[in-house]
Amino acid sequence: MKKYFVILIVVIFVCNALLANEELLQKFLQKNEKITTFKANFEQRNYWTESDIEHFSFGNLYTKDDKIKLEFYYPEPQTMLGTENDLRFYFPEKKQLLIQDWSYWQNFINPKLLAKEYIDFCELQSTDKYRNVTIFTFKPTEVMSDFSELVIQFSNQDSLIEVIEYMDNYDNEVGFKFTNKVINDEIPDSTFMLEIPENVSVVDQRTAQDK
Repeated sequence: MKKYFVILIVVIFVCNALLANEELLQKFLQKNEKITTFKANFEQRNYWTESDIEHFSFGNLYTKDDKIKLEFYYPEPQTMLGTENDLRFYFPEKKQLLIQDWSYWQNFINPKLLAKEYIDFCELQSTDKYRNVTIFTFKPTEVMSDFSELVIQFSNQDSLIEVIEYMDNYDNEVGFKFTNKVINDEIPDSTFMLEIPENVSVVDQRTAQDK
């Protein structure tokens, strides 16, 4: 009888801890769901396991509604622009513009949409609390079958996302670290437009109905 009582206590303790972690997560998510616009500097880290190669890129991120723009300035200038119409990649040094179909996942690092939508496709696995940040580790569901793990780091000061990291099924890693974050400031619609010189080569990979 004593054995079963101990097991019951352990189960209750674990359930309470899980509920507490879920409530803590919701507090952070609710703050990010209310974001209307987001501006930040970012550091992107890519790591390829098989070749043991690590690569860093730096730039600026802008989000507004379902629009997202990443302006890379290092190691070479390039721009990724995602709107409700399509997804565009501009490489000024190569004088090339690549246009692809709109993708539901193009806004994955948009803090508002990550907190409001994408997180629903993940199951919380663990929570680690530190003085300045709280880190949540998730197991993606079948809807996000290309990912094997998602880690989100929230600031304990302003509840904003500081780091997003995910791992694919081949153990390759992608991470974004945000600094100088500004939320809910006016961002003109012109920010989400690309001015392309006439001598740029355009590679249009969209399906016919979207052109």
